[in-house]
Amino acid sequence: MQYAEIIVNLPLSGKGLVQQHTYHYHIPDELLGQVQPGHLVIVSFGHHTVQGIVLAVSDTAPVAETKPVQKLVWPEPLLSPRQFTLAHWLSETYLTSLSVVLWYILPPGVGRKAVPQLALAENVAPPPTLSPAQQRLWQILLRGPRRLAQLPPDVAAPAIWRPLQRQKLLRRSLVVEDHTPRLVHDLLVQLVADPDQIADTLLQLGRPSKQADILAYLLATPDPLPTLKQVKRATACGNGPLRELVAKGWIAVETAQQLYLSPLGEAALTKQRERLQDKAPKQAAVLSLFLTDPRPKTSAEIYAVGGSRSALRTLKQSGLLVRYQQPAHVLRRLSEDETFEAIIALRGTKKERLVLDALLTEGEPAWVGWLYAETGCNRQTLNRLAAAGLVEFLKKRHFRDPLAGRVIGKEKAPPLLPHQRDAWQGIEKALRHPHGDSRRLLLWGPPGSGKTELYLRAADLVLRRGRQVLVLVPEIALAVQMVQRFARRFPGQVYLWHSELSAGERFDLWLRDQQGEAAIIVGTRSALFLPHPKLGLIVLDEEQDAAYKNLSAPRYHGRAVAAELATLSGSLLLAGSATPDVVTYHRAKQGVYQLLTLRERVLVPTRKREQVRTTAKLPPVTVVD
Repeated sequence: MQYAEIIVNLPLSGKGLVQQHTYHYHIPDELLGQVQPGHLVIVSFGHHTVQGIVLAVSDTAPVAETKPVQKLVWPEPLLSPRQFTLAHWLSETYLTSLSVVLWYILPPGVGRKAVPQLALAENVAPPPTLSPAQQRLWQILLRGPRRLAQLPPDVAAPAIWRPLQRQKLLRRSLVVEDHTPRLVHDLLVQLVADPDQIADTLLQLGRPSKQADILAYLLATPDPLPTLKQVKRATACGNGPLRELVAKGWIAVETAQQLYLSPLGEAALTKQRERLQDKAPKQAAVLSLFLTDPRPKTSAEIYAVGGSRSALRTLKQSGLLVRYQQPAHVLRRLSEDETFEAIIALRGTKKERLVLDALLTEGEPAWVGWLYAETGCNRQTLNRLAAAGLVEFLKKRHFRDPLAGRVIGKEKAPPLLPHQRDAWQGIEKALRHPHGDSRRLLLWGPPGSGKTELYLRAADLVLRRGRQVLVLVPEIALAVQMVQRFARRFPGQVYLWHSELSAGERFDLWLRDQQGEAAIIVGTRSALFLPHPKLGLIVLDEEQDAAYKNLSAPRYHGRAVAAELATLSGSLLLAGSATPDVVTYHRAKQGVYQLLTLRERVLVPTRKREQVRTTAKLPPVTVVD
C-alpha cells in the first residue's frame, strides 16, 4: 500500500499561519504508480469533497485508517521539486501558509475552491411544519443535491435552510467542481489516397445520376465504340438519360446498320477491279472505293460512287465483299477532361473536387478553417470525403498565444558602443563561467543608455546554450513594450505573460514552459512561478519599481523571489535600473551584486543616411542643499 501526503484546499482555521496541517490518503490500485509529488487530486475530507496537492508519496502513514485518493485532476504533476522548494522558501520568508503559496503558483484555471452544497438527509420525511419556501427547497432537493449558488434566491437564504440543517433534515457540505482545463485543438484534414484513387472515387461521389453513370462508363471502358446494349446493361439505364445526353451534345448514338467489307488484300483487289473494269463498271467502281479506303462502308456510301444493288449482290456472291450487321453503339463526344467536369457537375461534387485539389496542392494536412475559406466547403463536404476513404481528420494541439499572427518585424543586433562593451564583458564573463563568485549583476544606466541591448545579447548567448530566458517588468504596459523589442530580435521565440491574459492563454503558456518550449518569456512578477525547467537567465528590468511587491496573499517582493529562483536554478540574475533601489545598491557595494555602469546615452540616427550610432555625455548635476 502506498500513501500520499496531501495539503487540502479548505478554509481551515489557522490557514493564515506558516504551519499547515497535511493529511494522509492511500493510493487505490487503479492509481498506483501514477500519483507523484506535485499532482493535483480530488479527495474526501470529512463530508466535503475538495482538491489537494500531493506533497510526498511513501509506503507508510502515521495514521491507522486512511481514505483513498479519488482521482487526478491533471495526468501530469503540476508542480516541480524546484517549485516546491521555492514555495517553502516563500512561505517561511514571508510568514505565509504553504497552502496559500501552493495554490497561488498552480497553473491558471486548475485550482478550484470547494463551494457549498445542500442535500437532503437519507431516509427522512418532510415535517408538516415546513414553510412555503422550505417546501419549495425540499422539492428541489428531492431531485438531487444542489450547489447553493444554483438555488433560486428565495430558497437559498440561510434563514430558510439552516433550521432544516439543525434538525438534521438536510446537510450542508463543500464540493469541488470536477473541472479540467480545456485544451484547444486544431482540426486538420489529411489526404490518404493517391491521385488515381481520388479520380476513380470522385466520379462516384455525390447525388445519384444515370447521366453521370453513363459518362463514367464511357470514360472507363477501353472500347471506343461500346454497343448501346452494353451501355444500358452496365449502367442499368433506359433510353431517357441517353436521349438527354444526346440533346446536350455530350454523346452520339449510332443506330444499327449493315456494313460491307472486302476480305481481299490490295493486290488482289486491284486485279479484280481491272478484270471488271470493262465488262462490269459498277462493280469496278465499288472495288475502287475500297482500294481508296478499306474501312467498312454502308450501302449508301457505295451507291454514292456509282454502285448498285445488283452489283453489291454479285460482288457478295463472288466473295469479293462481305456483309455483316453492326449493332447500335454509343460515341463519347467530349474529351476526357470535359467528361470529368460534366460528371462533377451532374453529381454536384464541385466542392469535394476543390477540397481534394487544395489538399493535393498543399501536400500536407490543412486546417479545416482554411479549407472552408479557400474552397467554400462545409463540414458535411469533408465528412463525405472521409466516408469515401479519401481524407481523414487529425487533431493538433493548438496553443493560445496573444502574439500569434502579429507581424512585429525583425532587427539585427547593432554593434556595441565603447561604454556598452565594458558592461558586456562583465555580463559575458558571468554567463560563460556559471560557477563564478557572482551570479547577480546590477546594470546601472540612465534611460537610453543601451541596457535593453545588453539584455538581448545576454539572452542570445543563453538561448544558444539551450537554456530559457525570463524577462521581468514591473507593469503590463512595460511588458508589451519589452516583448516587442525581444520579438524583433528573436522571432517566434518570445511569449508574453501577465494577469490581463485569459486563463486559457496563460495555461497554454504554462504547458509550453513545462515542456521547455518557451524560449523567452516576458512578463510581470507572477511569471516567476512558471515551471522554467531549463532556466538560464533572469532579467529584472526597473528593479527598483515598487510594483514588484505583491500586496495580497501571498505577499512577496518579486526582486527577492527572482534572486532565490536564480540560486535554485543556477541562473544568472541581471537586474537593470536607471535609479537602483537603495537596498540593491548597498548590496552591490557589499559585493552581493556585481555593479556594471553605463554612463552615456545612445543617440540613435534619425535619418536614413546616418548609419553610425553615437553617444552623449550625461548633463552635469549639482546637489544643492
